[in-house]
Amino acid sequence: QRVDTVKELLRNSKDSAASAETVVVTAMTEAKISEQRASETEARASRALGIAEKERARGENETKKEEILEQEAADLHERCLAATREAKASRERLERAASMLDRVNEQIKLIERSSQFQKETKELVQQHTFANGPDSDTPRHGGNFVAKHAAKLQERHICTEQIKEASVANQSA
Repeated sequence: QRVDTVKELLRNSKDSAASAETVVVTAMTEAKISEQRASETEARASRALGIAEKERARGENETKKEEILEQEAADLHERCLAATREAKASRERLERAASMLDRVNEQIKLIERSSQFQKETKELVQQHTFANGPDSDTPRHGGNFVAKHAAKLQERHICTEQIKEASVANQSA
């Protein structure tokens, strides 16, 4: 009976050993699977870290580009405002000069229509012809209205030049 007991114990030991071996094989297989999963997870984490670093660098680059473009836009806006101010000032100068030219032209017409101017002009022509001969082009002096007329002609010339200058400035603004 002892032999039977020992045989049974031996069979139980073999069964336990087989069972233990199966457990060990299963545990080792699971350990290998876990190790492989851990390795894959580590690789995915490393790739994700690399992607995140690239995205961060790209984000910083885009932010720098955006800041540069914002500065350029601000500079262009300021230049536009300055050009608008210059154009407005130029238009105002042009309008003032045109208004002054209209006023001067009206004053010239008034002087030319006046009987005193016509009288002084006639006298001036007669004096000129008498003093220099009929072929001379340079009159000497005139009266008060002739002098006013000459001053207004000079003023008209100045206004015309101012209009030309303002027009050029307006075109370049």
